[in-house]
Amino acid sequence: ASLPIEISLDSFRLSLREFEVTIGLGEENRLKLEGRYNIFTQSIDGKYVLEFFDLSKLQKLVDYNLSGALQTKGEIRGDLEFLRLRGLVALADGGGDYSIDIKDLQLSSIVANLHNLDLSQLLKMVNLPQYANGKVFLQTDVELLVTPKGNLKFFVKDGVLNTNTLKDEFEINLHPSQFIANMQLDI
Repeated sequence: ASLPIEISLDSFRLSLREFEVTIGLGEENRLKLEGRYNIFTQSIDGKYVLEFFDLSKLQKLVDYNLSGALQTKGEIRGDLEFLRLRGLVALADGGGDYSIDIKDLQLSSIVANLHNLDLSQLLKMVNLPQYANGKVFLQTDVELLVTPKGNLKFFVKDGVLNTNTLKDEFEINLHPSQFIANMQLDI
């Protein structure tokens, strides 16, 4: 069976306590991991860098047409019972921070604070027409074990509808309109 994208092992170093690996995912995307591990306690203390400079190269892997770039870096600490990833992310001319917890090899919680994301770039990233421009702020705190619970806050400031796109897509004629969106979802 062939893989949907070219994967290359660009560097690999493993000692009794340390590791370093760089994996190429297509031509312009890479994952780098480095740190310390303990085989007896099955624990890890490391850092990672994930750089997707061209998300379109991942289309065959995720079966969806994406575009744009996404970079994240952070730390990974824990063991097989509890693992935590804490990092920073840059996308759509904005960024933020996140924390992801994994318990018993199952995703258990996600906390993220993203700010100043360009709405039109986000729409373009997921292959949607650019219906509007604005700055997006997103906060999430969700636990996923057993029954999902938590909250999601989504805010758009300085929003401007793209009247030409709305007319082309939905045959709606609107005057130039500004908007603010503020939503909260409790799970």
